[in-house]
Amino acid sequence: MHRNSNAVPVGPVIIGGGHAPVIQTMTNTETTDIASTSQQIIDVWEHGAEIVRLAVPLMRAAKALPSIREAITAPDRYIPLVADIHFSPDIAYAALPHVDKIRINPGNLFEPARSRKTTIGVDSKRTAMALRDLLFQVKQSGKTVRIGVNQGSLSRRIVDEYGDGIEGLVQSAVEYVRTAREIDFLRLIISLKSSDPWMVVESHRQLAELVPEYPFHIGVTEAGWGLQGRARSAAGIGILLRDGLADTIRVSLAENPLRELPVARALVTGSRPLLGSVEFPVRTGVRGVQTLVRKDVPPDFTGRVRVRDAGDERVLNLRDGVVLDVLSLHTLDDTVQTGSIDADILRMRDVVHCPGDLATLIQTRLINPGVNSRIQAVQLPLPENHGGGHVELGRMLQSLNRDIIWEYRAHDENERMCALTDLAELYENGYLNWLDIQTHDDPFETQRDGFDILQGLGTGQWCAELIACPQCGRSSIDVSELIGDVRASFGHLHGIKLAVMGCIVNGPGEMEGADFGIVGSGGGTVALYVHGEVVARGVPVLEVINKLGDIIDRDPNSPR
Repeated sequence: MHRNSNAVPVGPVIIGGGHAPVIQTMTNTETTDIASTSQQIIDVWEHGAEIVRLAVPLMRAAKALPSIREAITAPDRYIPLVADIHFSPDIAYAALPHVDKIRINPGNLFEPARSRKTTIGVDSKRTAMALRDLLFQVKQSGKTVRIGVNQGSLSRRIVDEYGDGIEGLVQSAVEYVRTAREIDFLRLIISLKSSDPWMVVESHRQLAELVPEYPFHIGVTEAGWGLQGRARSAAGIGILLRDGLADTIRVSLAENPLRELPVARALVTGSRPLLGSVEFPVRTGVRGVQTLVRKDVPPDFTGRVRVRDAGDERVLNLRDGVVLDVLSLHTLDDTVQTGSIDADILRMRDVVHCPGDLATLIQTRLINPGVNSRIQAVQLPLPENHGGGHVELGRMLQSLNRDIIWEYRAHDENERMCALTDLAELYENGYLNWLDIQTHDDPFETQRDGFDILQGLGTGQWCAELIACPQCGRSSIDVSELIGDVRASFGHLHGIKLAVMGCIVNGPGEMEGADFGIVGSGGGTVALYVHGEVVARGVPVLEVINKLGDIIDRDPNSPR
């Protein structure tokens, strides 16, 4: 689904209109700390960020913007800035002269907080009028607006009418676009964000049919960190890049902004499709298969996987629910090479450079009458690059009536993000049955990586699900450090969702679905949530892990 939206300028950078995807990031310093913020803006720009966003939560942050602009500007350097505004239109008006774009969410800028349980007295016409006034002022200034609709901060009115899923995201954006169209406001960019990557994908696909003229900013909010965060980003951003719907992207990891940029570049580099545009037999819609552990393997399937566990080698039946092979996959007799094909699992050891090579390999080795009928599953390598032949690969996979075990062998960020996006594309189209991965010498570390990949792709829950916001200037806690502590203490708990949020802007809303949540509340303290309700306030950060452990232990539904 390719489209040619408006070309929208943000300073000297052009978003949309057929231009290459633009990479953005956001500072995590306090905006009022002019020296630190200015230096970080320069650092991320020098490392590839084409646009930089700053949190402007208070009027004093807006007043710091002129000094920041002066500090970062040089004869050979102009860095486009975006002011991130919540709750206060006055702050938006104050920031506007000093930045190139403002990011707003009308759902919390012109309406009561989502926590308000009633919409009595809330008038959508009044919201439209306030938004029209702001857009008119931006139009007069020659600046740009991004309307960012977040699942966690949809207005109560929208949630009551459409829910807080895909329909709520799309209809909220459509309502705001209607107001922009009324005054012929063209310098507008739209984003729909969620921590669920497939919700991000499907909502933008639907919105693209309704709003063809405005560019899209794509991101998975609260993606988390490590492989799980990268897998979520590959699914939510990488797929839309391959769809041609991502005009600008921001990878939202709970890590230093400098670490986001190689991930974003790798996603853009790997944005060519793996599969061709043929009609695939998708099994269950946008979510694809619900789990990579196949429950419908025929009873007579005798394939086996060897798993080395602390030096001990065990042989397990695939039918018993093995998720991934920790070190190596073998055929029954361990002898399959390029000659005799007399086994239940065939491992293709060939190196394939592009989708066309893999299509040829499948056709010559498997799509012919002489292939032994006992082969129930085949292990395939992912292509090293995407030079061509993706249509042929799609057709070959349609013809391959066997379970597929895909190898994951990534050695750097570029390989990692391309492979993860390939897996996301295969998963969505129903061609990811098994995953064979080797990322560490330690089998337990490899297994943990495997679980993170599977969970980040949205295939099911294999360990504790961790979501965390990318730390920004609004954060009152060190999110990246705290999420590491949470993972170390509770990451093994299968079946629960844990959230770490830096502030109250999107925190309570985005973590509504979490079993247990931590939200920064200022002064080195946090509030703790259980199933969306506050159970403790003012908890010192140093006491969070012990306090949260006690809460999890007392919860009757906890797996601990």
